[in-house]
Amino acid sequence: MPFIDHLLTIDPENPPEYIAIRTSDRASFRRCRRKWGLSSALRCNLGPNEKKSYFWLGTGGHFAMEDFHGYNVYGHPCEAFLAYVHAYRLWCSRSDVKDELPDDYEEQTELALAILEYYLLWLETRDPLQTYWIDGQPQVEVRAQITLPIGYELDNGHTIPIRYDMTFDRVIIDTDGLYGTAGGLWICDWKFMKTINSGHFDTDQQVSAYCWGGNTLYDKPISGFVYHQFKKQKAQGPRVLQSGSISTAKNMTTSHRLYREALKAAYGEPNKAPTANIDYMNTLAAQESPHRDPYIQRDIIHRSQARQQATGEQILAEVAEMLNPNLYLYPNATKDCSWDCWMNDVCVMMDEGEDWEHVLELVAAPQSNIRDGWREHLPKGNQEPFIMNHTNTTSKR
Repeated sequence: MPFIDHLLTIDPENPPEYIAIRTSDRASFRRCRRKWGLSSALRCNLGPNEKKSYFWLGTGGHFAMEDFHGYNVYGHPCEAFLAYVHAYRLWCSRSDVKDELPDDYEEQTELALAILEYYLLWLETRDPLQTYWIDGQPQVEVRAQITLPIGYELDNGHTIPIRYDMTFDRVIIDTDGLYGTAGGLWICDWKFMKTINSGHFDTDQQVSAYCWGGNTLYDKPISGFVYHQFKKQKAQGPRVLQSGSISTAKNMTTSHRLYREALKAAYGEPNKAPTANIDYMNTLAAQESPHRDPYIQRDIIHRSQARQQATGEQILAEVAEMLNPNLYLYPNATKDCSWDCWMNDVCVMMDEGEDWEHVLELVAAPQSNIRDGWREHLPKGNQEPFIMNHTNTTSKR
């Protein structure tokens, strides 16, 4: 059967230092074992040839947040993003690099700068939260590596360690206990999304895994997760009508802050505006919160110690299955495959007995192990991520 023989192959004479497992690996494994077999570094390590520009914007946005809430080398998140653009262009110009700038990188840059400018405006009336520092190093872009109490055993008796790899975008300390236990830590994750999502937090595997990982690595309790979303849309002020008045249309998307600024510009003071405008502004204020408006939303998600422990046990059980040499990699087809899976056509051809190998070569390529190579070209010096290592002592199931 397809890919039943694509097992993890290790050169016993030159074994890797460790085998990495990530939350994306687990999500793919749960969703569809065949897709996991194609994409996981444990098996075929393939990915789509065509890279989406929204990933490029997200990478730069993460770097801008990393810098701004860390050392703040560039003084402004927009300047940090422009440094990323500069570094990425130099990185892509190298002959040994296959990455390319997205065709629409200029439009993506313009959008990113608008998002980051608005973030600073958004922060003026909200708690910026406090980055946790260890020995003078801000806990931003933390590469967390937890060695699990199980390994991959070679025929020669050598055991290769298994590490659970995570990247904490930012670790926050709640000194005053505003959101939970005083002195507790929160793992923060930046999301640059086309649509702001909510309602999935109770079952979100990243939330649970990162809280478990943080609790393993840090000497302070992890209270939960800050799910911080940026809507990939330029924040717009209210429409100005031909009469010069400010619109009160219900289908208009704007924020209380931007609407208030527009009234101030038009009437000198917001309270001097017509009653309809003041009512509209107050409605916008009532719809927002200390953590949310139409363009930015952060959710404070608690995770109990019991839930974190249960997550650790589930991770060990899943990893043990991933390492099973007799695991059958069957597909899990759903109605979403046509738009949600880059290998959908290949998968159908497998089951039809057609020449899927040729098509796979056209749409997929081995994934590089190099991460963030563009950082070495940053105009103010390479900013290496902080690395946290730990050996997990959770009992093997």
